[in-house]
Amino acid sequence: MPTVLPGQGGPADFGLGDFRPRRRPAVPAPASREAAIAAFHQEIGWRGRRAPGDERDVIYTVRTPVGEVGIDHQFLDHTVGRAVDRAPFLQDVLPALQDPDEIWLSWIRAGDQVKLRAVHFAGSHTGTPMIVVVNLDPAVGWTFFPARLGDALGRRRGQLLYARRGGG
Repeated sequence: MPTVLPGQGGPADFGLGDFRPRRRPAVPAPASREAAIAAFHQEIGWRGRRAPGDERDVIYTVRTPVGEVGIDHQFLDHTVGRAVDRAPFLQDVLPALQDPDEIWLSWIRAGDQVKLRAVHFAGSHTGTPMIVVVNLDPAVGWTFFPARLGDALGRRRGQLLYARRGGG
């Protein structure tokens, strides 16, 4: 499990108080994991499958408050496939990127590698904190997960890039 490296700044270093994620409006829950993935694909503009042997990258650009990030649709099956309980939260991924509560630039240890990642914090349609992590290396890797509030608070480390003004 990736961990945030020690010695990085935290909320107090940037004059932030407690993290209180905003609850997002819910859309009707998809009937299945496959339906949730299909809805997300439609949202980012993915229109179907590649022909066998087609190895082209298909990256979709999402504008965030601090710039653009790329999403490779192939990571979706990998990310959602790891934990079935993530599928209902797919509806919260794009809002978490486009309209987050906070964005941190953090050094994270994943196995024997250290990587720089943009960590987006937002609320979900259930009020559960939502974390979307975007690798800042050429792999255009990303992941997302709902988190317990304590877990989310421990990830608010690094360089604060963005904080929503005016509270939640």
